[in-house]
Amino acid sequence: MSDNKQGAGDLDEMMEQIRRDLARTPPVSEQEPSLDEVMDRVRAEIKRRKDGVEAESVPIGPEAAPAWRPAVPRLPSKRQYTLSELLHYSDADFVDTAYRTVLRRSPDEGGFEHFVAMLRSGALSKVEILGKLRWSAEGRSREVHIDGLLAPYLLHTWRRKPVIGPVISWLRGFAMLGTAANRQLALEAAQDHETHHVGRALNTAVGEFEQRLAKLSARLSAIETSAVKDRASAQSLKEDLQRTASSLQETKQRLSRIAPVVEDMEDRRRSQQAASKRLAPLYAAFEDAFRGDRALVRGRCEPYLEFVRAVGAGSQDAPVLDIGCGRGEWLELLRDHGLVGRGIDLNRVFIDICKRQGLDVVEGDAIDCMRAMPSESIGAITSMHLVEHLAFEDVIRLLDEARRVLRPGGLILLETPNPENSSVATLSFYLDPTHRNPIPPETLRWVVGARGFDGATVERLTAMREIAAPPLLADEVPGSASVNVLLAALNAAPDYAVLAWRP
Repeated sequence: MSDNKQGAGDLDEMMEQIRRDLARTPPVSEQEPSLDEVMDRVRAEIKRRKDGVEAESVPIGPEAAPAWRPAVPRLPSKRQYTLSELLHYSDADFVDTAYRTVLRRSPDEGGFEHFVAMLRSGALSKVEILGKLRWSAEGRSREVHIDGLLAPYLLHTWRRKPVIGPVISWLRGFAMLGTAANRQLALEAAQDHETHHVGRALNTAVGEFEQRLAKLSARLSAIETSAVKDRASAQSLKEDLQRTASSLQETKQRLSRIAPVVEDMEDRRRSQQAASKRLAPLYAAFEDAFRGDRALVRGRCEPYLEFVRAVGAGSQDAPVLDIGCGRGEWLELLRDHGLVGRGIDLNRVFIDICKRQGLDVVEGDAIDCMRAMPSESIGAITSMHLVEHLAFEDVIRLLDEARRVLRPGGLILLETPNPENSSVATLSFYLDPTHRNPIPPETLRWVVGARGFDGATVERLTAMREIAAPPLLADEVPGSASVNVLLAALNAAPDYAVLAWRP
């Protein structure tokens, strides 16, 4: 009998403790409003605003509205919590918060999905989930204290027992009657708070949408304006293309008329080359008759050796290139003095003569041969009595190619008949039927400088050159001043050379 009284006293004390805990415990998840109820209220609010009714519960002010967020912020990490702090969270947020506060870690995927499913199905309450985590082996090791959890956890656990469960459920419901109204008001306040934030978030979204729509409208207008300009530009381009096509057609017609002329010129050039080859033996014989013997030509070239040595030419890396090398007297002189020289000539007879003497020569057009040479590969370029055979345009091309193939500081030397000598200008120059016209010294010097060479100078040449003219009269001879003007022209140097250097 005494045991029964003692058991009854213990039960009364336990129930009193439960009532005190429940008085300060917010409603559990089963009493919270569902998501559908919240969304229904949000839809109603949106409809009311759409119809133009001013909403008092969702104030719209000029200040910027924040993005929607839950009414309950994330809990900070600490050693002790109250049960009410944790029960403010709902659904997946509650499970995530429970793991982070009780176990001090993010939930594992399996545990998270299990407890969310149990919570949504009503198989476990929030209190039971907290209790299971707190009094698990991991939870006990963490030692996080949750004030007010023990009694509700035991109560929820006992409620599921077959005999005592219904009794505890009835007693709990009776004890909660006094606080139901307060809890309902708290629920409505929290719901209004959430609705307010949802509304403000919708305000922000609508405002951003309207701003983007305005920007898109402006961009569309700009695109339309640009499209109009593009169409106008396309039309203009079309007209330009039509004009270009018409001009191209006219050009083709002109070219078709010019083509026969060009072909005729090519035929003539080929004929001239063929004739030159046929006349090569004749011109070689002419040179033997009028140029002088080999010893004479070597003697005339000997002064040039010092100019070649001065620029360091005549080595394998910087050879002397003789253009229009003829019978090879100059190349032979270079070889005899230990200098490297190479020659170019169009005349096959001259090429054969040079090769029989073991000289390094090639048959071909001088300009074409130089075009095949690397840049800055020649130490000096010499040419004796060649430029007077060339058209002015060919002289320019020869100088340009010479400048390209010469090394910096390299020498160019061009020897030609001197028309300052009246006998040369009026007679001996025209002994060679392949001469075009005499070139005055100052003219050639200027042209060489104009094509990019430095220090162009004129050397008038008299060594080993016969001047068949009477000497100047003595000053005391009457009329000598006038006569000497004429005699001076006859005694002028018969040849000259222009020397210049590549910068």
